[in-house]
Amino acid sequence: MIGEILYSRMVNEKCVDYAQRLNVYTEIGHALTLEDWRLLKQKNVYFNITFSPGVTSPIEIDIPRGSQLITLDFNTLTNYEPRQRVAILLHEIGHALAPGLVRQEGEFNADDYAIGRGYAEDLLNSLNFAIENYPNEFDKPITRERIQRIQNLGL
Repeated sequence: MIGEILYSRMVNEKCVDYAQRLNVYTEIGHALTLEDWRLLKQKNVYFNITFSPGVTSPIEIDIPRGSQLITLDFNTLTNYEPRQRVAILLHEIGHALAPGLVRQEGEFNADDYAIGRGYAEDLLNSLNFAIENYPNEFDKPITRERIQRIQNLGL
């Protein structure tokens, strides 16, 4: 059942293949409960994996208007450890399930989604890695606030 829902959330067959190559396909299947997957389906959340700096992605499924599309960059994610990749994906799922939350509130909520599924340390490590390796995008006050908050949780 979970496998069918996960497969149905991918925009094309290549997305499934790339998610498997990143070692996130099976991991994300295990990280989420059946209820989580049903909620993703209900809220029309879909996944796409792209390549930077640009790519054409054929959409092989019908995506309803107003859906949330989580797009991950294959090239960037290969620089992270496998569990960090899953933590990043879980964080993005947190955003997709609460799209009305923005800025700090949205980031903390998305972090809590990943943390609640056992990925606090991996999320923390991914944030530190991002600051170190992608400072233009991640060496910002909000990233440091997120790191401090996760550390304060003492998980």
